[in-house]
Amino acid sequence: MNRSQLARHIGVDRVTIYNWERAGMLPAGERISPRRTIFSPAAIIAAETLMQGARA
Repeated sequence: MNRSQLARHIGVDRVTIYNWERAGMLPAGERISPRRTIFSPAAIIAAETLMQGARA
């Protein structure tokens, strides 16, 4: 799942995903090309957990 897909999946903007990565709140994605980063299932679960905490 790439950054845009992850953002749509959890209902936030792409920039939010980027900011969470930089802040260490989300595991960094794996860069597969200069313009493409993908996220592991663990990162997806972490993002979903962050959103659940924000909604609570």
